[in-house]
Amino acid sequence: MNRAHLQSQSQVQVYVRIHLRRWHIFVQHILDGTIPPVPATPALSRAALDGQFDSW
Repeated sequence: MNRAHLQSQSQVQVYVRIHLRRWHIFVQHILDGTIPPVPATPALSRAALDGQFDSW
């Protein structure tokens, strides 16, 4: 059981590492100005998101 727990922990670490790398690439593109920044707040309404896309 302990070994399985360690196995799942390492899988989570790999998953987080991969996604942090993707997020870092995305943020780098935003800083370079190649991708318009999209607000990542879940509080935004659907209409606000649609307006954001229309403004591009």
